[in-house]
Amino acid sequence: MDMSDIIWVLIFFITAFFYSASGLGGASAYLAYFSIMKVDYTHIPATALFLSVISTFTSTINWMREKYLNKNTIPFLIVSVPSAFLGGKIKLSEQTFNILLIITLLVVGVLMFKPENKNKENRKIQQENAIIKRKIILALPISASIGFVSGIIGIGGGVFLIPVIYAMGIMDYKYASATGTIFIFLNSISGFFGQITKQPPDIKLILKFSVPVILGAFSGSFLSSKKFSERLVKKIFGGVVISLALIKSAQILIEKIAK
Repeated sequence: MDMSDIIWVLIFFITAFFYSASGLGGASAYLAYFSIMKVDYTHIPATALFLSVISTFTSTINWMREKYLNKNTIPFLIVSVPSAFLGGKIKLSEQTFNILLIITLLVVGVLMFKPENKNKENRKIQQENAIIKRKIILALPISASIGFVSGIIGIGGGVFLIPVIYAMGIMDYKYASATGTIFIFLNSISGFFGQITKQPPDIKLILKFSVPVILGAFSGSFLSSKKFSERLVKKIFGGVVISLALIKSAQILIEKIAK
């Protein structure tokens, strides 16, 4: 293993750490990393989704241990998982893939910096009175759309879901993160099987990065569920995601100039 491999292993560990601390699987970051590494883009979605599966499985153990998962997660899963499978079967051009990836990262990063305008007392009232009436109903088409788009791009979907359910006042951020983790886990499995109907993952990359991803996911979700403040995790995550979008955009621009 040369120095560049060691650096990438460290990057994947750090990414898994911060993504899992926010309830995410890291697939959106892995997509960008593999693109920068010039991996054949047809192999990228399935490979990123596989790493997301093992990351979120690891994180789910910690969230369940701290009892952050609840029955309100179920409606999001029912409609999103089959949608992710269908989305995973759609073929994209490399240009379309890159555009969707950059837009996804930018939107998610900006949402993480959105100021809070509801205090915890109001949020608890919303949870008790609104979720059963209209928010679960609203969640169904939103979750289906999230699952479908996530399957197309090759991510687990939590990057969309967590900001949405938090902004709607359905759950506090740590509960939203826990919901996002199991949501990503199941959608990543579904999207992965959809993707491999087109192209298999890169086994060498999976073998190289699985261990740092598992270690990063475990430590990140463990500390987040026990120690980290919600606000700190949100801000760090938002900065990381926006940085990834800018790096990917710069890479595309450099490649165009070189041509």
